[in-house]
Amino acid sequence: MPFVSPGVHFCDLGGCARAGGSNFLIIPSTTCVYVAPDLVVHYVEQHQYSPPTEYIAAVLTCPEQSSDAYVDLLAPFAGIWSLDADRVRRIAADAPNRRRAHTEAIAQHESNKGGFKW
Repeated sequence: MPFVSPGVHFCDLGGCARAGGSNFLIIPSTTCVYVAPDLVVHYVEQHQYSPPTEYIAAVLTCPEQSSDAYVDLLAPFAGIWSLDADRVRRIAADAPNRRRAHTEAIAQHESNKGGFKW
């Protein structure tokens, strides 16, 4: 993430077990960069939300976040976050580690859910 999240957003649609998120998905295209809260994945999977077709096309054609192709797409827009191409490359290179840590944290949270007893 090239910027800090202002806080956690929780899904307020019915039937959710407090699904929430505080990160963003950054999807570069040749003409713009789409920034969406990571909870958009929950809305698509659980609530049949359909993002705009332009966003869907960008997601489907977006290269792997740690790839040179991703960095090349994002680099022209790096100035939006006061970053240079080298910083974007370092952030992208660290993406697999951050995804792994996030996945492990979620798994740990889920394994701890049922362990509390009165």
